[in-house]
Amino acid sequence: MSNQYFTSLYCRKGLHLMVGYNRRISIGGHVSCRQCYNEAAKKWRNDNILKVRVKDSRITKSRVERYWQMILEVFGRRCSCCGEEREDFLTLHHVNSDGGEHRKKRRSAKCYFLDVIREGFPTDKYAILCMNCNYAQRWGRTCPHELERRAAVAAD
Repeated sequence: MSNQYFTSLYCRKGLHLMVGYNRRISIGGHVSCRQCYNEAAKKWRNDNILKVRVKDSRITKSRVERYWQMILEVFGRRCSCCGEEREDFLTLHHVNSDGGEHRKKRRSAKCYFLDVIREGFPTDKYAILCMNCNYAQRWGRTCPHELERRAAVAAD
């Protein structure tokens, strides 16, 4: 392997480069060292914060959607209480009623869903419920669908 030297355009340091091992870092077509590159990237990020935020939010939304689809695939794409199948109505339910603590600890949906995935989709801790069933159980009430089933059984 041949050795080569280059000079960073920004800080004018002479830097050693082993050809085929390290690559030169280019800023606008000019060679720079890692430190100069990091400073230039940080400056660009600060100068273009709106572009960065839009891109970051798109990436985060797509990841959250991908994680949610994985969870739905494993747990089934329906409410485990009433059988509702419309995904807009479905939500992740904490069976042990510790969802509030989990949300406070993790803060974002991405991390929240990642915990479920990392734990191996435990069915003893989580379930898929529709919002009606989830809220009823959250507030310690009987699910409205369960009340309907009881009334139908009593009528027969």
